[in-house]
Amino acid sequence: ADSFAGGTGTQDDPYLISNGAELAYLAKITNENGMQTSGVYYKLTEDIYLNEEVLTEDFYLNGTPENVFTPIGCRETNKFRGNFDGNFHVIKGAYTLLENASYVGFFCYIDNATIRNLSMVDSYVRGYQSGVLVCHALNSTISQCYVEGYSEGSGYSTVLACMVSNNTTIENCYVSGRVTESSMRPGSLCAWFESSQITNCFSTAYSPHPFDEVRNANSIQRVYECSDFGSNFTGHSTYSNLTKEQMQSAGFAAHLGEAFQFVEGHYPFIEGLPMVGESNATRASGYRVNVAKMPNGKYSSICFYDDYDGTDVKNPSTRMDAGEKVYMKLTIRPRMLLQEGSLKLTNDATGSQIRLVSVADGIWSFTMPESSVTATA
Repeated sequence: ADSFAGGTGTQDDPYLISNGAELAYLAKITNENGMQTSGVYYKLTEDIYLNEEVLTEDFYLNGTPENVFTPIGCRETNKFRGNFDGNFHVIKGAYTLLENASYVGFFCYIDNATIRNLSMVDSYVRGYQSGVLVCHALNSTISQCYVEGYSEGSGYSTVLACMVSNNTTIENCYVSGRVTESSMRPGSLCAWFESSQITNCFSTAYSPHPFDEVRNANSIQRVYECSDFGSNFTGHSTYSNLTKEQMQSAGFAAHLGEAFQFVEGHYPFIEGLPMVGESNATRASGYRVNVAKMPNGKYSSICFYDDYDGTDVKNPSTRMDAGEKVYMKLTIRPRMLLQEGSLKLTNDATGSQIRLVSVADGIWSFTMPESSVTATA
């Protein structure tokens, strides 16, 4: 591609990215002159599939994928300096390599940048210092991201952001996958963490610990790693190890804060992003159920079910086909079920109201139109 799908790059009219070619175009212009991304806004409009089945079920590389992704901001002199909004879409199957480079990640270098509302799943990165999402973050913000991947770095190596410094903020993120056993300095969330802040984050990745080296941390609060995945490291007092059972609890989700939702038998998740282990749940086609922020300022929680009895939970980021029967439960924090008549569903294309049927305690059904819909209360 030699252009984006639309937009002018402002906050109100961001450049729109709808496919892998347009992602590669962002990498191209950043790698030629990173300063031209400074203060510019970019937003995904679709889920993007770069490869199929990059990783095995236990998060090792599954052969050699067909498509190699050239990183965004692959040189220290050409860092990505813009604002990247995943718009609650997923990038799946990124296979990121950069020969003869010390720092490798989907975003190699970011500086004074923002990455938010993004999930990256079934993805792989290899380099001396490597991070599946970001390799080196300076004075940036990474917020509301879920990353599932395999980081194969021989030096510092991580799933989320490998080297973090210069007053970077990471908040409301969670990761799964694996950091290579051969890494000298592994950390599932951040391998090197200096003079920055990280809050409300957790890891279920196979890694000795969420951080390898922490220097002059301004703030590390409510950061957790699951001890069921081989972590028994207690050298840092800046985070806690919890069991899978402890982390798959309503109390743990509430402790992480209002950004996180809870469904029985699952780890906490961000509404619109996949649950841990649900990397294949999001489809590239179909329509979404969007949830507006409630009038009282509280965020809502939404769950989908395969049938009316509410026993088989579907991924909250699942898309539905037109004509598909949808069963959902919508609650308002602090987990109050909506009363009949207080929930409204609007066709995003036409603005018309969609009929909701109460089928069980707190569970509503409707038929998906040929458009995404928005729930309000």
